[in-house]
This record gives sequence, C-alpha cells and structure tokens, in this order.
Amino acid sequence: MTGTSSIPIILVLIIIVRTKRLINKFKKLGAINEENAKTLDELKISRRLIFRKYLFHDIIIETNQKYYLDELNLKKYKAKKRMILIPLIVITLLVFIYLDIIFS
Repeated sequence: MTGTSSIPIILVLIIIVRTKRLINKFKKLGAINEENAKTLDELKISRRLIFRKYLFHDIIIETNQKYYLDELNLKKYKAKKRMILIPLIVITLLVFIYLDIIFS
C-alpha cells in the first residue's frame, strides 16, 4: 500500500468544524460582550478542549460563571497563528522540494 494515512487530515478537519461551531454558538446567541454573556447551559456547550484552549487565550472570557466571545482577541489570536503557520508551511515545502531534487 502506498501513500500516507488520511487520519491526521480528518482530525484537523474535525477540529476546524468544532471550532467554527463553538464560535458560531457564541455569535448566534449574541454572547460577544460582558453584558450578553451566557452560561454553559444557555450556550449548550461543555468545557471541552477547544473551549478550554480559547478560555486560556482570553478568546472566551468568563465573568460571574457566564461566558462571552471576545472577537478582538479572536482576531489577534488568528493573526498570530498565521504569522507562525505561513513560514512553517513555506519551510516545509522547501524541504520537500529539496528532498525531491536530491533523491530524483
């Protein structure tokens, strides 16, 4: 059998879908500021991995056992991730090109 496993790709897609769902729940219910913060029951979410990660990075803010999405911090977080991810992808591609040239 040739090729690589598609399991890592599937896992990444699952994380992306769950992250978008989480963000959309906050937006749909208007939990985007302290005044409109909602409980976990109101949001119908649990404290799973993505939720805890966003809580740690101050993207989801807790106030009086209620939560809201800080969209400004979300934008900053995404920009920071892009600044790391883009060079990493470029370096990876260059390594693959180099290895392809060496071993062809």
